[in-house]
Amino acid sequence: MTFDLYCKFTGEFPCYRIYVDGRMMTERSYRWNNKVNYIIENVPLWTISGPHYLIIDNLNPETSEFEMRNFKVNGVPSVYRNADNRFVLNPGDLKV
Repeated sequence: MTFDLYCKFTGEFPCYRIYVDGRMMTERSYRWNNKVNYIIENVPLWTISGPHYLIIDNLNPETSEFEMRNFKVNGVPSVYRNADNRFVLNPGDLKV
């Protein structure tokens, strides 16, 4: 899955962790070029179809803010619900 992760920050450079279904996938710390920027996150995912949960854990909440946009599964736009951090993989979304 991929998504654009936008960041606004002041002070320290932003750090965050990405969790899928409670498992930490990565922890990142970036030196962004300016105070508002984004990167394209690519999270390899080997799992089954059904509901899943994706959480961006902001490690500097007092100085940075993250926003996820353009969520895709295998290059196809997909729905990510910010309200409960949920997305659903349908059987057709999975590549064998």
